[in-house]
Amino acid sequence: MKIIATPSLYRLVVLAASLSLASRALAAVTVTPASGGESISADTAANAATPAWTSLSPIVIAEPSGSNGDIGGGTLIVRAPAGFEFNTNSVPSVSFVAGRNITAATSELSNPTTLRVTLTVSGSTLTDTLTIGATTPLQVRPTAVTPLAS
Repeated sequence: MKIIATPSLYRLVVLAASLSLASRALAAVTVTPASGGESISADTAANAATPAWTSLSPIVIAEPSGSNGDIGGGTLIVRAPAGFEFNTNSVPSVSFVAGRNITAATSELSNPTTLRVTLTVSGSTLTDTLTIGATTPLQVRPTAVTPLAS
């Protein structure tokens, strides 16, 4: 069994979530990146004898206490690193606390390498938290057994 080290998955989620979501350049958000993709077996690749998906833990984007309105409306785009793909048959869930500034959130996998999360925000007076993949997780796998992605 070959194990694929995937630090790029970790970096991808941290950078995409922290840089793309907020409407202001100096937004203060805390990002808890997905885990579970640090060492995915090459035996689960799309072209392996028995392909399989690896479920990642939720991605949580939160405004710190006392910091309101830093999560703005718009679209967050998360792309799979080279050599990996998302499961388009299992769209990850998105959730938020009702009655705050985020009023709607949707997710879609427009292709195997692109997750889009679209937010509607009304106001900036309350502290928000967005969770991606809590109920239905984001699933990933290598696209090929060789060459190994890193």
